[in-house]
Amino acid sequence: MNTRLTDKVYIEKEEIEKEYKQSWIAFLNGNKDTEFEEAYQKVEKLLTANGENGWVIMEDDWVYDNKIKACWLGLCNEDYTHESYLYFNTGTSLNEPLQSVRKHHKTKQEFDIATEDELFKSLTRISSAPFAISSKRVEKTGYAIVYKANNKLQGIDTDENCFSSLNYGIAIPLLRLTNDNNFSISNREVFFRFIALDLIPTELKDDKDYRFCLDKYKSFDMEVENYTFIKNVKLKKDAKLKLSSTSLIEKLLNEDKLRADIKPYNEKMLDDTEQGHWLLWQNEDDFKEPITQTLKKKLVARDPKSSIVNGTVGIDFGTKSTVVVYQKETTKIYPMRIGTGDLSKTIDATHYENPTILEFNNLANFEKAYKAREGRPYTKWQDLTISHTALNAMLNSESSNFNAYISELKQWAGNKDKKLKMVDKQGFVLDLPPFLELDENDTNPIEIYAYYLGLYINNHNNGIFLNYILSFPVTYELSIRDKIIESFYKGIKKSLPQELHNQPQEIEKLSIVKGASEPAAYAVVALQEYGFEPEEDEKVFYGVFDFGGGTTDFDFGIYREANEDVRKERRFDYVIEHFGAGGDRYLGGENLLELLAFELFKKNKEKLLEKSIQFILPPECDEFLGSETLLSQSREAKLNTKTLMEKLRPFWEGVEDEMHNFENGTIEVNLHDVDAKQHVNFELDMDLQEMQEIVSNRIFKGVQNFFHSLRLAFENRSIGLASIEEINIFLAGNSSKSMFVKILFEYEIEKQTLEFKESTGIDKEIFKIFEPLGADKSNLEKPTGKTGVAFGLIETREGGDILVIDHNTTENEDIAFKYYLGESRKKKFKVRVS
Repeated sequence: MNTRLTDKVYIEKEEIEKEYKQSWIAFLNGNKDTEFEEAYQKVEKLLTANGENGWVIMEDDWVYDNKIKACWLGLCNEDYTHESYLYFNTGTSLNEPLQSVRKHHKTKQEFDIATEDELFKSLTRISSAPFAISSKRVEKTGYAIVYKANNKLQGIDTDENCFSSLNYGIAIPLLRLTNDNNFSISNREVFFRFIALDLIPTELKDDKDYRFCLDKYKSFDMEVENYTFIKNVKLKKDAKLKLSSTSLIEKLLNEDKLRADIKPYNEKMLDDTEQGHWLLWQNEDDFKEPITQTLKKKLVARDPKSSIVNGTVGIDFGTKSTVVVYQKETTKIYPMRIGTGDLSKTIDATHYENPTILEFNNLANFEKAYKAREGRPYTKWQDLTISHTALNAMLNSESSNFNAYISELKQWAGNKDKKLKMVDKQGFVLDLPPFLELDENDTNPIEIYAYYLGLYINNHNNGIFLNYILSFPVTYELSIRDKIIESFYKGIKKSLPQELHNQPQEIEKLSIVKGASEPAAYAVVALQEYGFEPEEDEKVFYGVFDFGGGTTDFDFGIYREANEDVRKERRFDYVIEHFGAGGDRYLGGENLLELLAFELFKKNKEKLLEKSIQFILPPECDEFLGSETLLSQSREAKLNTKTLMEKLRPFWEGVEDEMHNFENGTIEVNLHDVDAKQHVNFELDMDLQEMQEIVSNRIFKGVQNFFHSLRLAFENRSIGLASIEEINIFLAGNSSKSMFVKILFEYEIEKQTLEFKESTGIDKEIFKIFEPLGADKSNLEKPTGKTGVAFGLIETREGGDILVIDHNTTENEDIAFKYYLGESRKKKFKVRVS
């Protein structure tokens, strides 16, 4: 049975308490999405509608004065006369009269006597009020009133022309919402105190929204400090808590909207026996202290086990962005939209590239919720965002918030010495050691990122996937790969329904494994997409230049038909042997943009010095004369570099419609100085030809490294280039789309071909270059230079049709040796052992 009808919902007592507490905290902090908002809007209207004082007539003879944030007793009740109050002499100690007044006026709330400031602010110089006025004071109470001063009573004449001390006066009970003489609390705090003190505006005595707030509050024991600081919340033992079916349905449909900004589900899923909701698939035994709620109508519950998809997900965890693809029971592989939570939007290529970035708004709130539940915890998108939301927020952030973003997840993971620092928007500082040194209890940004990816993958729209393959750069050591796998396992497991966690035999099927290296995975897809189908004894030689956001990876190998006579190859169609690998650690699209920004800042150093504007020193760059006060790792320096990088991105990516912006010799960008002051449209001098040369020279260095690695790879396998008819070079990665890459490859191929002819006497063009996949931009189902790696992960998975033999790793799957050995001669490195 996959679905069933239910009118019972079980909720963990602790979760109800926590959620109620968080709802009030969110409400007091200005969140308009809480269950109290409807009632609050009606109260706020009353507070702002009745003149300067904001008088609100309340039930039980109270009248509220918003000017002093307190209620007076009996002023609007015609049965209360001058004689209804008690007289006291000046100098009387406060305690005894106060007891007499409380005995005389029996109310649910414990009141006090006003201070002089409260009395004069509220009940003198009155211009308008909901009660009779005489001499700009309350007519029915008379002129002689007492107030408290130094724990004693003092009489005063409240007529507007007097205000002189008296020896006596009447005591008017005052119910404060906060401390004595505290008139600065917000209307939201006023509303909270109304509910806490069981104060009911007369106009709202029959209002269902206000009654809902009052009744629900009475179900809890709430420990409140300083009137609005909610310290602790406990559900009363005898509480008859009633959740409205409407609010429960809304919660079910919006649960992933709150977690990950995914569009709310259609209400039909709760009525359709072919659909149903995982959260309703509950057993009372699954809870520690279950609270049972009976619904007015039965809803459809779905066993999450029945939503498990017989398929595989491939994840290319990238420096700039991450790609997810999936394969179900057919041979077809599809990209998955994980960059947007609204799947009703028109499909766009950007939906398939999820920016690898996190925005920390409130880490403490997020972690508390994250750790409270095994599956699909009640985290809030407002506390921590990722993807396009986080990226857009970072690009528009103030310099003071720049450290609230982490966009270097992959760089941090791949560098054994790199530390990470984050300061969330609440001021909480998170200092993390290098990735491999993370403890079990440390905050793990990669796990958190994987959790959000899991929410986008595993939901009521897509079903639940339990098989995942992850890609890695060729230079990542085994320990780093294992730690990333472990982080992704924890994060994705956390994204699975709690109701599946309650079925251990199912949750244990979750599998996340290492796939082929990134360039090798791409090679498989490129070979197929470009129509290579080797026959018996035919070998297709290839090289991959995977030019990504953070690094460039090389891979070299052979693609051939599987040998039926070899047992381990018998069931496969093809074999790919990759026997050579290498890379350029600092050649990446984002690194190039960082280099361009650095050089442009350096060119304008006098202007920047004048305004005290700083920037960062990227890898591979050197300090320069006068850089002492220009180079920094401050948040302003980082933001300035990031802002200029984004300004230069259209130039690097060759966006035709924007190239004219770089041709007039200047570029305008918003920069921050050392005091965090923003300089809008700060003008920098720019030479387009110089910028093109910087990019061209750096890429050319990478291209030369590629061909050097290619020769070493083939030599190490004792394969002479003279014996090869053709080597197919596949360009991969988004950065390979740059106009510079193909031009530089063609130039170097021409040079290599000439050198080959001179050394061997053989006249043939051995190298053939292929542009990145995805030339047909209209077909988003086809692999591209960026998504090809993720496609290749599934193509080369265990149980697929292509056997991958990796000669670059040892038996324990670590890279054989990732360094070149040699010596320095005339400032050049001479390789002795590759």
